[in-house]
Amino acid sequence: MKKKKQQECILVDKERLLEELESEDEAIRAKALRSLCPCHGDWKMFEENLLLVERFRKDPSPLVRRTALHLFEDAGEISTEGYQTNPREVTNDMLRAKRASRFAPDEEELEAVKRKHAQKQASRGKFSVR
Repeated sequence: MKKKKQQECILVDKERLLEELESEDEAIRAKALRSLCPCHGDWKMFEENLLLVERFRKDPSPLVRRTALHLFEDAGEISTEGYQTNPREVTNDMLRAKRASRFAPDEEELEAVKRKHAQKQASRGKFSVR
């Protein structure tokens, strides 16, 4: 029974949202549009109303257009969250990989250094008491 009430409430909210999006007042339209933002609410709700949000990018009001642009910016950031978006991050990773491969120690050299270090440690441990 609770599920039916929740679904009814959601439908009422969607209907109210659509009414507010058609309002004459730009502040009400912007607020209703902001409620579709994936950072505030549900990603599914944003996707369902994607064409509607696209329409508001050409609204006569600068406030509503800015809000619509914000929705698309947030959606882009959320969908590419795992990707590197800053060119410097990409460059740093490329340099890190290049340097790691260029200066990777040879196995034989690494073993020689370890033996030499072990010999020094062993020779320091030998003290002669007089």
